[in-house]
Amino acid sequence: MKKIAAMISVGAAAAVFALWYSQPKSYEDCVLKNLKGVESEMAARLVHAACREKFPEPPNPFDQFDNQPSK
Repeated sequence: MKKIAAMISVGAAAAVFALWYSQPKSYEDCVLKNLKGVESEMAARLVHAACREKFPEPPNPFDQFDNQPSK
């Protein structure tokens, strides 16, 4: 019985790892993974929007200079 419990535990851990590993880690990965087989522009826009929501665009470091007064 202990062998079965150990095998189930190892199998569950492997399944969790495989699920975590297959998830996209960036906006680009998300888009590439989810655009496979998409043939309509509307579906592509929805994929882009969903991926951008999951992975927000980082702030532009140069935006801090836009508010400086001109000399």
